Amino acid sequence: AAWLVRASGATVLPVATRGTRKPADGRRRWRPRVDILVGEPFTPKVGPGKTGLDQGTEELRGELAALVKTLDDWRSENGFAAP
Repeated sequence: AAWLVRASGATVLPVATRGTRKPADGRRRWRPRVDILVGEPFTPKVGPGKTGLDQGTEELRGELAALVKTLDDWRSENGFAAP
């Protein structure tokens, strides 16, 4: 993703999802709960070379991890089981 941002100057729209996997018990649910959280668009700083790509990748990873944590916290506060 960092390479694509560097090559195109694209803005990233981070999206976190939970509830998209099959239940651990293997049973089907008629209407499974899926939670989606859309973050604020941002453009990571991706410098030249491999080091720049690595730094851009870490920035992307950090933003997505923070968004997933926000969604997980919301699910916990509202009584939904952790994924």
